[in-house]
Amino acid sequence: MAGETYQAAYDVLSITRRLEQAFDGVTRAEIHLLSYVACLLAMYRRLPASEWGYSFIRSQWGAPFSAEIEDALAMLMEGGLVRFRGEALVMTTSGREMLGFLDSMVEHGWRIQYLDGACASALAMSAGVLRDALRQEPGLRRASVHHEPRTLLGPGEDAALYEQFGILSSVVSLEVSDLMVPSVLWLSYLSEMQRSEIERRTTDMVHDEAPDQSE
Repeated sequence: MAGETYQAAYDVLSITRRLEQAFDGVTRAEIHLLSYVACLLAMYRRLPASEWGYSFIRSQWGAPFSAEIEDALAMLMEGGLVRFRGEALVMTTSGREMLGFLDSMVEHGWRIQYLDGACASALAMSAGVLRDALRQEPGLRRASVHHEPRTLLGPGEDAALYEQFGILSSVVSLEVSDLMVPSVLWLSYLSEMQRSEIERRTTDMVHDEAPDQSE
């Protein structure tokens, strides 16, 4: 198994285990979304995206997507470690046993805090709000001007993100033990930005469509 798929498989199992009971399973899109949030939280702690273990692109639907996550999903389903119940992913007994073994390994232990923070954010905010908030994440926002898929978090493309994180860390310490705190605070900020942009666009559309009263 390639190293990238190995890390992605661990993240799929971890996210599914943390959320399957609260959400009655986790959708494929939520797996991609929350693994991206976990990567962003690692960057908040100054870990380069290149060291996360796998990469992301902005899909044609405007959401983060990882080919390695897709490969991991296929591998885990083939191995009987996860299964889909309708559109929701759930773990099998074998999957829980495998995750328990992987949790004890040093190559995965460092990821737990970021996965915990991402999943806690999903419990605090609805998946729809979280997804819409991320439209204002600098990488996804920059990529939105292109119709074709675009690589996210590439070298030299994270300056605006680190600027936001710098402001956030002035309020919440980089070393805060529970990453849900900075995660929810940051995502709430992005959500407010998204709401303001939608309101501005709506106002502009109404203004453009209003009849000219000067004639």
